[in-house]
Amino acid sequence: MKIKSKAGKTTYFEHWSTPLDQAQSVWLITAVMSPNQIHLIFSFEKGAPNIKYVMSLGRGWPIRFTAEEYAVGCIGKYFEKQKKEPEPPRNQKGQHFKTWKLWGTKYIKEINTNHAISDYKPPKYKNIPQYLIITQDEWIEFIGPGEPIWNIHKNASTQKLIKLYSKKIQWG
Repeated sequence: MKIKSKAGKTTYFEHWSTPLDQAQSVWLITAVMSPNQIHLIFSFEKGAPNIKYVMSLGRGWPIRFTAEEYAVGCIGKYFEKQKKEPEPPRNQKGQHFKTWKLWGTKYIKEINTNHAISDYKPPKYKNIPQYLIITQDEWIEFIGPGEPIWNIHKNASTQKLIKLYSKKIQWG
């Protein structure tokens, strides 16, 4: 359910359902680039089961990492809802979700309207979602033609995953 933001007339946000939903805290361990994708490896708080969550994005998808201390002010403003809007959902532990979709943000407008020297006419940005993952140290924003691919690895070391994903090629 989209929630109208105070940040603008066409700005909305909603929970984005991902494998990270029930986390109390999410940590970005590393980013690995393969020939045609970027893979972000996440884990949960200390004491959680030894599970790594890998999200794979196309290398051409615009992505931005912002340190938490700056993100709270510049990106956090999008989560100020209109008075009449319902409260944003929370996970089973009563915590705010760590993954969101946003529409009508400044980031979407900048990416969508800066088509440089080509005559390409992009579709209106109001229907393009921006994805956001809030980790303990950074907020990760990206825009893509669809949702990313998620893989879950139980009891895998970070080194093993880096080796696996640095060579991975996936077409289509």
